[in-house]
Amino acid sequence: MDNLQDNTQPQAQPQQQPVQTQQNQQQASQQNAQQHSNQKPQGPTWKTKLKEFGKECWRVLRVTKKPDKFEFRTFVKVAGIGILLIGFIGFLIHLVKELFL
Repeated sequence: MDNLQDNTQPQAQPQQQPVQTQQNQQQASQQNAQQHSNQKPQGPTWKTKLKEFGKECWRVLRVTKKPDKFEFRTFVKVAGIGILLIGFIGFLIHLVKELFL
């Protein structure tokens, strides 16, 4: 048993950071408040927002294309069927209301 080695390693001691006193913390917070009170909030201006909006609109317009005849007819058919379906449902509701109520 003399040949057994202890495989445990010593644990590292946690490093202690210097503790600031309450007075030091108050002074630091006052200095930060003074520095930040002099600065204007840094947000996007209306000019920047308008410029970005214009860029986004231009990008969309470049990507879009005019639909061909088949695509246009398909769109008109789908939209027409949807309008007729909603109208029919409204008519049925009106008919039920008049007959039974």
